Amino acid sequence: MSGGKSVIDRAAERARRALAAGEEILLILRCAGCGAERERRVRPGLRVVEERAEGAFRTLLLEREGRPAVRLKIFSGRQPVESLLLEHEPERAPAGVSVLYLHARELLEDPRRWRPHRVEGMRPLFCASCREAFRAFRRQAEEVSRRTGVPLPGFPYRYGIARCWKCGEEILAFAWTDEGWPKAEPPSPRPRTVQWRFSRTIGSSYWANTCPFCGAIQGDWFLHHEPDGPFFAAFQREPWEKDDPWRWLEDMVRIARWRIEGGAGRRFPPEADVSP
Repeated sequence: MSGGKSVIDRAAERARRALAAGEEILLILRCAGCGAERERRVRPGLRVVEERAEGAFRTLLLEREGRPAVRLKIFSGRQPVESLLLEHEPERAPAGVSVLYLHARELLEDPRRWRPHRVEGMRPLFCASCREAFRAFRRQAEEVSRRTGVPLPGFPYRYGIARCWKCGEEILAFAWTDEGWPKAEPPSPRPRTVQWRFSRTIGSSYWANTCPFCGAIQGDWFLHHEPDGPFFAAFQREPWEKDDPWRWLEDMVRIARWRIEGGAGRRFPPEADVSP
């Protein structure tokens, strides 16, 4: 136990010294769509104004120009990182304050490179490939919306492109994260093709996606759990993460990549326009 605390203490000290010396800090973030790592330079001017022990964490409170800016939560220990973070409730930081969870041994190796294992309060990062995939997917979805007369929704509805198993038409499918799904009434405004229907397959009624052409129910197992389904790659949030517009955006980018480059659709041809 004392060894773990010593590692955290030494890591916190090295981080403090790097900031006090004005050394350039690189933030290593993963693309929220594909997981590729990207570097961001941290704007200089951060300074440590408070340090405190919080359970398994050592927290450094950082300010910039007299305003709270970042909280570094440094952790260590032998248990898997995922287990430690799962046991820790999300930080209740003020709006505009990012919370970065950094491993002590990684900070000891290089206190100028911050590779957070968990991030709160920060807009998700997307690489150029994911942004291009989303633009291409959005154009496809807008075309399907035009042909079906079903508008594209916003948060909290995720939308994908599927092919009706009965009539073969290309249609839009929708998903949301209500804890009462599939029995609780979906959020308003509800897409008109999400209907309370009786399913012979499961022997009961529920809120289901339906085809705007033939009215057939589109099975949730296919939509969510089959590799050809539009939502197969989405909904990768951790148990501690609540739904919000940023989580929605992450899911939509994953849905787009799966459609454009994965199992739910064909790769776009080389001549396809994916420019902004």
